Amino acid sequence: MEIEIPAKGTLKDYPLPKLLSCFSKDKKTGTLTLHNNNLSKHIYIKDGYAMSASPSEKDDRLGRLFLKEGRITTEQYSKAVGLLAMANKRIGDILLELGYITPPELFHALSLQTKKIISGAFLWEEGFFSFEENLLPRNIIDLKIKIDALVNEWNDKLEKTKTDEKTAFIEKVSELYKKTASLSHYEIFAIPVKASSSEIKKKYLEMVKYFHPDRYLSILDDSIKDKLTAIITAINAAYDVLSDEAKRLDYDSILLRKWQKNTANTSVVNAEEQFKRGFIEFKKGNFWGAVDFFQWATRLNPKKAAYLYYLSLSLKNIPQRHKEAEESILKAIDFEPYNANYYVCLGSIYLQAGINKRAKHQFETALKWDPTNEKAKEGLEKLREKK
Repeated sequence: MEIEIPAKGTLKDYPLPKLLSCFSKDKKTGTLTLHNNNLSKHIYIKDGYAMSASPSEKDDRLGRLFLKEGRITTEQYSKAVGLLAMANKRIGDILLELGYITPPELFHALSLQTKKIISGAFLWEEGFFSFEENLLPRNIIDLKIKIDALVNEWNDKLEKTKTDEKTAFIEKVSELYKKTASLSHYEIFAIPVKASSSEIKKKYLEMVKYFHPDRYLSILDDSIKDKLTAIITAINAAYDVLSDEAKRLDYDSILLRKWQKNTANTSVVNAEEQFKRGFIEFKKGNFWGAVDFFQWATRLNPKKAAYLYYLSLSLKNIPQRHKEAEESILKAIDFEPYNANYYVCLGSIYLQAGINKRAKHQFETALKWDPTNEKAKEGLEKLREKK
């Protein structure tokens, strides 16, 4: 059954890949205009092929591309951009007229740019489109890009993303399932013991939504469904205790007694041994497991800066635990204020949180104590790239 495409419509009803596939099949010619909030794009189609694509406003992305690839110099780029502001021409035409690039170079760059513009619009789930049939700008370069190839490439990419996400999810389920029985209620939710009631409820709702088996009926492996059921049972049990004030107080008392018993038995539990175990898990990338060992190490020897440092490194790799990571590394700095690596760790925590001014200060402090520290230099370079 053929799909009738209206002259105007929403991208929600007619996603761009679907639109382009229909235009390609029907060998349409015309201008397809897309709008999403304040963004607009034009895709020019001839006989079912994409001729070119561009944003609605003048821009110099093509010029920046040639500059980045080293095909033009900074002076040549500046001159072309200056002319762009005055002339009613595209940056590519200006570069060509100035003799900075050759026609084949322009053709190749325009093809790449057009594919990138179209592929970027594939992400638009909301917005509007309009198609003016048999209307094309004058003097447009006919790139003759195969639309079906672009759509197929996009579909393959989507399928791979879904497969990767499914694989990552199954691995996460299996990892949590193995640990569930040994985790405390707080560790199941990945929250501190002092978390507020609202924080506990928020985390509970997030985890139930993410791990509920009904969301993954398409996963045919019954073992995964069984693991999800076990995880949900543990989540509900944890919330039942932590959401009730009396039950939570009793539970905290039990945890405290266990901790006191373990710390008293120094012949069994040794801070250095716990740290070594944590370091092994840390190297494996098992940050959840590493945190358990490093926390024990810091409890047994709370003034050992190295333990606090590695605890912070592990915590910052676990979602929603950056605040704890910050607290740990600040304690390490109190004990060893001249260790540049500690400031780098704190800077990276702030960088991940988007607190750029604080991150910059910490990286600069690290270089104050160790001017050769490469990680501190890398941190400052990342901040410069963000700007």
